[in-house]
Amino acid sequence: MTLRPTMEDVARLAGVNKATVSRALRGDHRISPATSEKVWRAAKDLGYRLDRTASSLSGGRTGLAAVVLEDLYPWLSPAFFSGLSRVLSRASLDILLKTGGGKGDIFPSLAARKVDCILWAGGASLSPEPPGIDIPLVTLGFSLPPLPSVRVIEEETLLRLRKAAGGGELRLFSGPRPLFPFLSRFIPGGTPGERGVFSVFDGLPPRGAGGCHCTTPEMPQHAGFFRLEWPASEMGALGGRRVLNVLSGSRTLPEVIWLPPLLKAPGGEIIPYVKGG
Repeated sequence: MTLRPTMEDVARLAGVNKATVSRALRGDHRISPATSEKVWRAAKDLGYRLDRTASSLSGGRTGLAAVVLEDLYPWLSPAFFSGLSRVLSRASLDILLKTGGGKGDIFPSLAARKVDCILWAGGASLSPEPPGIDIPLVTLGFSLPPLPSVRVIEEETLLRLRKAAGGGELRLFSGPRPLFPFLSRFIPGGTPGERGVFSVFDGLPPRGAGGCHCTTPEMPQHAGFFRLEWPASEMGALGGRRVLNVLSGSRTLPEVIWLPPLLKAPGGEIIPYVKGG
């Protein structure tokens, strides 16, 4: 029978003592980012999992990461939660899902549940300042300074669309639930039947002979259209890593981490992005 790795094993591999391993895995801010990273790497390599029950009894941790969705679309996505849970599970964190973020008493209720951290996804009902709670909080899809956040990069998204257009003028057809709402600031609205332009459909089904469809990874490819994919899996994974970074007390990352979308040709091939191209 294979023995489960112990905290002593992690300490030996990381070159620290057992107490340091315990503090690092519980996110103690007194542990330096470099030491914390070394401990987490050793724990991952050994397949060590912190005993969540013991952790909660000794350090007040519950092993719960609250994910607050302001809207179900596009956040209630298998790819998003797959990326997120893959990262959080390594830290023995379970997901507590809440909808209707930022409204009513949702944040006091999360504080009452003693969640270890919060990922706030959306941005439709932003508050002018962060909620007054003492829980590590990361925003996804929008920024609420000085909170750390993960967002889709605007300039590169626009450059990728221009690459797909091959020099043609862009026209935007935006629906009620756009994946890239910032595009309306850069691309003029289109007129049905307009010729000689490259149509971008965000929040609307594609129509006509061609153009680009903004979509999620789960949706099927539309024949004859380029495809700009909202980075669901990457948003989940980076959101998870960012909140673990905050829990560990590390301040080495920038306030905002920017994610590029994926552009695919009508045949399904991934089109690489070359800066300046």
